[in-house]
Amino acid sequence: MTYKQAAGLQLNHEQPGEALIDVPDEKGRVTTRPFKECRVEQMRQALKLKRKPTSSKLLPPEAEARAEQYRQAVAVQFPKGKGTRVKVLARNDKGSAVLDFTGVPMEKVDQLLQALKAMQG
Repeated sequence: MTYKQAAGLQLNHEQPGEALIDVPDEKGRVTTRPFKECRVEQMRQALKLKRKPTSSKLLPPEAEARAEQYRQAVAVQFPKGKGTRVKVLARNDKGSAVLDFTGVPMEKVDQLLQALKAMQG
């Protein structure tokens, strides 16, 4: 991720050095300075400041409810205690709800597909 993406910055392509960057110091105080005056380490700290952990952006309740339905459908195909630990994680990725499926053995992908197809009906 770039600072431009994280900050939602609109650049003047004729004078990119004039873009204003929020740079934190060692004590966390933020000063705004032109890009052309920033050192590499200051840009790293500025980007770190603008990045938000994905866990800080909650999913809307309707997306979380839908994710729970997917978790339940997968749990039917992969019940706990039966040797396969499939996890379904819902997260926010740049404003979109995303599901991550982990722990699905290749030979059981068809079972995962069945669980997902069951959600269509």
